[in-house]
Amino acid sequence: MKVLRSLSSIFEFTDKTFSLKFAEDVCSALIFRLDNLSENEIKELDKDILRGTIDVLKDYMKVIQP
Repeated sequence: MKVLRSLSSIFEFTDKTFSLKFAEDVCSALIFRLDNLSENEIKELDKDILRGTIDVLKDYMKVIQP
């Protein structure tokens, strides 16, 4: 998540079209991964990791829908 969080700073330097596409792709990938967690993965998932993932998802969603 640290990498995705740090990559969000590129939105300051890229055009709106690229930023929007990049944010949509990241959100789609995160949502796909969360939707496809197995029961064992859910049981073993650290709450801090899940919170971090949701925070990153929120940051990227703000680019898509300010």
